[in-house]
Amino acid sequence: MKPLAKKNLVKGFTLIELLVVVAIIGVLSAIGIVAYSGISESSKRSQAETTLQSIYLAQQEYKSNNGGYYYNSNQTNIVNNLFDGVDDLSGQEYTFSITGNANAGTMCIRATKSGSTTLYLNHLKKKTNC
Repeated sequence: MKPLAKKNLVKGFTLIELLVVVAIIGVLSAIGIVAYSGISESSKRSQAETTLQSIYLAQQEYKSNNGGYYYNSNQTNIVNNLFDGVDDLSGQEYTFSITGNANAGTMCIRATKSGSTTLYLNHLKKKTNC
């Protein structure tokens, strides 16, 4: 009996297999980028909401010490007068301002980001447009 002849087989991937893998990687990376940007935006918004709460608490302390709320639209002045210059709000995506009516004893804290919805927190700790 004659031994069977060995065939020279080339091992490797076909072009179709490579294209399918590249397409799958492209779809997965597109999904990942969209998910990451959503998580990133949610994180920035959450940070702004936490800062609104911090400013609200600082406002309550300021009111108890001075008999009224502090009003200013300059972040540096807010940091200096409500947080004794300790906190730095400049690293955030949102800018903060405080408006209101001293005679009525009302105030509104705004967190604004260009191209995004403005966040609000008023003297009653309500997240209403003011």
